[in-house]
Amino acid sequence: MTKSAMDTWDSSLWGPALLFLNQYFNTPVSEYLVLWICLVYCLADLCIYSLQVCTEICDYLNIFCFRISHPPRKMSAGSTPSASPQPSPTPKRTMVTRQSASRN
Repeated sequence: MTKSAMDTWDSSLWGPALLFLNQYFNTPVSEYLVLWICLVYCLADLCIYSLQVCTEICDYLNIFCFRISHPPRKMSAGSTPSASPQPSPTPKRTMVTRQSASRN
């Protein structure tokens, strides 16, 4: 949802155009086959577009897509890496059970 204009011939419009041309020229290719080809093409186009958008957003925000931690920072020519504190070992978690009072 943006205010940018859509190109006249967006790549997702090739599928409906192919279906139209198949019907208009009465080609011997089955409409069912053309419909499946258009579906696969549009799904691949949508997946590629989504991947590109996610990649651009992650590159801009300097984050990984499906991870919580940040990627390592790029070092400039004259800088040295700072000593990062080591994470403390996580304490062992024990299961605590609650005993409910019995009602008699």
